[in-house]
Amino acid sequence: MLECAKGIITKAKEKGLPLVIDADGLYLVQNHPEIIKGYSNAILTPNLVEFKRLCERMKINFEDNHKDNMAGLLSQAFGGVTIVQKGQYDLISNGNEVFKVDNKGGLKRCGGQGDILSGLIATFMAWGSAYYNKLWQHENSVSSSEIPMLASYAACTLVRECSCSAFKKFGRSVQTSDMVNEIGHSFQKLYERHELSDQIENFGSNL
Repeated sequence: MLECAKGIITKAKEKGLPLVIDADGLYLVQNHPEIIKGYSNAILTPNLVEFKRLCERMKINFEDNHKDNMAGLLSQAFGGVTIVQKGQYDLISNGNEVFKVDNKGGLKRCGGQGDILSGLIATFMAWGSAYYNKLWQHENSVSSSEIPMLASYAACTLVRECSCSAFKKFGRSVQTSDMVNEIGHSFQKLYERHELSDQIENFGSNL
């Protein structure tokens, strides 16, 4: 399976496709960092344990460095790959800058929450690719190099909002599936402009 994943990553790089790598994919990168090193259109999403292992592999001393600098150091070691360091707050870095995501989330972390995050980052990256390829008319004010950082920030913020919203409804019994059901509402709350929402509502009422 890992060999198959290596082949997919190689082909995706040849085509310049965005990549979001999590879970067993991070184990693959840990053992073969060369397959992703220097590919700035990739995003790694390690949890604390996975992050420490990647740091050890890239010869970064986790204990001797300030926690908020670590994502940047690991990104630099990977040649500009975007790192999403998940934790009490999320740190996102491409080696040049760091975004911190610390908006309120739920008081329970559900198994599978990281899968939601990976899926949302992939969605935002796909939208970013569509933006870059001008699938619609726009001013082209966002450069392609900014898209992985912005996609990661948007997704991390959205996951926390979903978690907070689901926890308010279900408390300690909340499950990951409850968070999935909050994605649409949370996205609308965070990112949709009021005038766009009104247009959508008016369009629906005229059908």
